[in-house]
Amino acid sequence: MQKNEPIKFSVVLPIYNVEKYLKCCIDSVLNQSYRNLEVILVDDGSPDGCPTLCDEYAEADTRVKVIHKKNAGLGMARNTGIENATGDYICFFDGDDFVDTNLFEVCANELKNEAYDVVAFDISDYKNGRIAEYPRRKGKTVFKGKEVQSVFLRYMIYNRDNRERFHDSACNKLYSLNLIRKIGFRYVSEREYISEDYFSNLILFHKVNSVLVLPDAFYYYRYNDSSLSHTFNENRFEKTIYQYEQSIIKCDELGYSDEIKRAVALQSMGGLLGAFKLLLSADHLSEKEKKKKIKEVVLSDRFNGLYKDLLIQGECFSRSVFIWSLKRKHYHMVYILLILKYGH
Repeated sequence: MQKNEPIKFSVVLPIYNVEKYLKCCIDSVLNQSYRNLEVILVDDGSPDGCPTLCDEYAEADTRVKVIHKKNAGLGMARNTGIENATGDYICFFDGDDFVDTNLFEVCANELKNEAYDVVAFDISDYKNGRIAEYPRRKGKTVFKGKEVQSVFLRYMIYNRDNRERFHDSACNKLYSLNLIRKIGFRYVSEREYISEDYFSNLILFHKVNSVLVLPDAFYYYRYNDSSLSHTFNENRFEKTIYQYEQSIIKCDELGYSDEIKRAVALQSMGGLLGAFKLLLSADHLSEKEKKKKIKEVVLSDRFNGLYKDLLIQGECFSRSVFIWSLKRKHYHMVYILLILKYGH
C-alpha cells in the first residue's frame, strides 16, 4: 500500500454446500459502506447451486473473482484465497455467516492512523433469526511486542467464560497480507486438526507484533445444530488429544512460555468437555455405551499427558473437581459430573 492510497481488503469466502445462506453472506460484504474490496469466492467443489451463484456475482460486480477447485476442505480453500489475494489486509469469512456493513469502514479509519499486523473484533451468535447480545469490551485495546503473546494469544487460546471476548476464530480478524506472505503462513487442514483456526493462529501469532482489538461485534456466526462442530463423531476424542499433543510440540518448537502451554492444556480440556457433551446428546447411543466411552477416555493412557498438565489452581469449584477426577482417573465421578452439567 502506497502512502495516501486507500486500504484494500481481500475477503476470502471458502464455499461448500451453503447455498441456503450464501447470498446473505456475499451481500453483507458487497454492501459494505467501504468499497475498496476484492471478494474471492473459493468454490471448494460444492455439490449444490453455489458454483452457479458465485459466477453470477462475478458477472455482476467486478470486485468479485471466483475460483472453482476440487474439494479439499476449509483450510486449503483459505490457502487458495491467500495465493490469489492482492489486498493490504486479508480476512476469511464462512459462507453461512455474515458481517456488519460498517466493518471495513471502521477498520479502514483505524488503520489510516496506524498499521497493525492483526485487527480483531467481536462475534455475536445468530440463532433463530436473532442476534445474541453479550457484554462488550469497554473500548479498543492495542497489544504490541511481548504483550501479543503474553496477553492476547494466551487469552485467545483460553479464557474462562471468555470475559475478554478474544476468540481463536479466523473469521473475526483482519491479517496483514504482507506479514502472511513474508512468513509463508498457510492454514492447516480441519481434516487433521479438530480446531484448525486455533492451531493455525497458534503458529501465526509467533510472528505477530501488533494487534488492535475493537469492542464491536462485526461478525455474526450462524448457529447450526447440524454442523460438524455440533455433531458427535467417534473419532472426536482421538482428534482432541492429537491436537493437544501437536500443540505442545509446536509450543516447544516456537519457544512459547509455560503460561501459553497451560492455556493450551485448558483449551484442550474445553475440547474434551465439548466432546463429552456431544457424546451425552448422541441419540443413537445407549446410556451403557456412553458410560463405556467415558470410562475408556478417562482410563486411556493416551490422555495422561493432558491430565497431568491441567492445573486446578485458579479454576472454579466444579471445574476443579472435574480436573481432580480426571487426574485420578475416577471415571464414575467424571460421569456424574458430566450428567450434572449436561444432563442426558
